Amino acid sequence: MRIFAAGATGALGRQLLPKLTAAGHSVWGMKRSPAKPGLVRAAGATPVIADALDQNAILAPVADAAPDVIGPRAGGASSFASLRRFDRKLARTNRLRTEGRATC
Repeated sequence: MRIFAAGATGALGRQLLPKLTAAGHSVWGMKRSPAKPGLVRAAGATPVIADALDQNAILAPVADAAPDVIGPRAGGASSFASLRRFDRKLARTNRLRTEGRATC
């Protein structure tokens, strides 16, 4: 299966990518910062640098990957140390999910 994973080097992505590639999936791991693309490569995935909330920036990489699945794991899950203002912290991930669905 071809999988495009947003948030590839975040709290969830670091755990998920190695498992997906070990299971034999072709994985593209998207991260916002161009720093340390080796983290994605080390997990066996192809690094993609783009801001998940910039639709124009992600259209070409998604088209190139032609994924069967897009996994929105972006959104700063590691910042949920407290449930205060949970709705604000979750808004970024929710926006990615709803806008991504609208473009498919």
